[in-house]
Amino acid sequence: MPDRSSLRSTVSKLPPGPFLVIVAGLATYAAWIIHAAPGMPWNNVKLAPAIALWHDYNLYPPLDGSPLTDWVQGPIGALIYSLAIVGGNANGMLSLAMIIQFVMVMLPAILLMLRSAAHQPQRAAVGFSLLLGFTLATDAGMNIVLTLVLDSIAMSFLLLALLAIRPDETHPSTRREILCGLLLALAIWTKQTLLFGAAGLVIGSMLLLSVRCGLRIALAAIVGCFFLLGLFSAIFGFHDMKFWMWDVVSRHPWIEIITGQPRPFSEVLLIAMNAVAPGFVLLIGVAWLRKGQHASQPATRDLAMLCIIAIAQLPAAIIGLAKAGGWLNHPGTVAYFFAVAACCIISRPSQKTPASTHTLRADAWVALAVPLAVLILGDSLQKLRQAIHSGTRHQLTLTESLVRQYPTQIHLPWTPLASLSVERRLDHIEYGLVDLQLAGFHLTPDLYLKGLPPNLRFVAYTPSPLTRLAPDILPELQPSQPIDQLPGFTLYRFPRQ
Repeated sequence: MPDRSSLRSTVSKLPPGPFLVIVAGLATYAAWIIHAAPGMPWNNVKLAPAIALWHDYNLYPPLDGSPLTDWVQGPIGALIYSLAIVGGNANGMLSLAMIIQFVMVMLPAILLMLRSAAHQPQRAAVGFSLLLGFTLATDAGMNIVLTLVLDSIAMSFLLLALLAIRPDETHPSTRREILCGLLLALAIWTKQTLLFGAAGLVIGSMLLLSVRCGLRIALAAIVGCFFLLGLFSAIFGFHDMKFWMWDVVSRHPWIEIITGQPRPFSEVLLIAMNAVAPGFVLLIGVAWLRKGQHASQPATRDLAMLCIIAIAQLPAAIIGLAKAGGWLNHPGTVAYFFAVAACCIISRPSQKTPASTHTLRADAWVALAVPLAVLILGDSLQKLRQAIHSGTRHQLTLTESLVRQYPTQIHLPWTPLASLSVERRLDHIEYGLVDLQLAGFHLTPDLYLKGLPPNLRFVAYTPSPLTRLAPDILPELQPSQPIDQLPGFTLYRFPRQ
């Protein structure tokens, strides 16, 4: 095994110029992802219910023919995503939603790094470079950045809850404990599965601070959850909200959604471990490089707390993968917490030579070495291209033009933002039908038609959609000739007038 001091000495001799170029390249790469990702159908169907709130559509619609939204999480994420309406058209709204999510998932991590760096921005910048590289180089990280997933928003609240506790206080003030608990309640009401991570923070507070502190945070979180339950029940309706958030989700089968077959538990564990491993290995590697350098007790507490949260979230990641609809966003949360812990370690000033430019330069190069190697040698770039080219910004622009040409006459089950941005009209989002069918609920043809415009002529499916359920529900639908304005789309004609 190479000697740590000689490795750091060698790396510290590398010039800083190329490092800055690489960091700029990573930032450009992230910006390109945010620019290109609106073409992904998943992002389209995830953002549409949030934007529809501005047009008086119900986030949790009853099964009475109202347009289905497929929102099976708490409403906080929808309220945050809804701010993207200022983006104007569908592409603009999707890009803005991606930026909002990216900032929310990165900003609390940067603040934690600044706290570990004793508020030395250059040290925190090294940690951020490592986190950005990790996020862009791994499948789990790409899933968090490239797709609109509420796990990212919930993680940001969880990290903010950790920031609310001063790590140098064994007995935080009551105000800070209440703030921490309320942020945990926001995380849970953003994505239910983050309850595990929230429990991890409470357990960590009991172990690292005091039992009393942990109990007070837990009490504040419980009170906050019940307050939000009352508030959201008054706004969205308790029965409908419970139906989508609990009844539908709890009845999802333990299958893989594409094949319709149960995933062997060994396969679930393998997928989870492969997704979590990069974050965990990164943490072990950075800890080895900085071994022997004394860390302050507050910084050690933050690191331990992040690891406890990650470990507590792991069972939820495995359960989420095993059930229908689960994918890398579940173990991605665990990997991200481990990665943030690694970035906090590398952000710490060197206790031996705190002002050494060579030490800072060595840490900076090491911070980029592993993620760059994974990015260049792995298949992340290929997977990124495949994901982005599943849809394009230009295709979405064409879809909006066609909606303008045929107002209230085209139903777009996998690109609902086109109708929303042009006509302020929401039709059934097909992923909502998928969730209902998986849970054993079925929409009758009459109820399906009730949620669509009366003069509808076409149903248009994006290239390679996850499902095409409309022809199954409405057997009278007939395949139609493709429209030149929508190359690759599959069209069905409505016989109704």
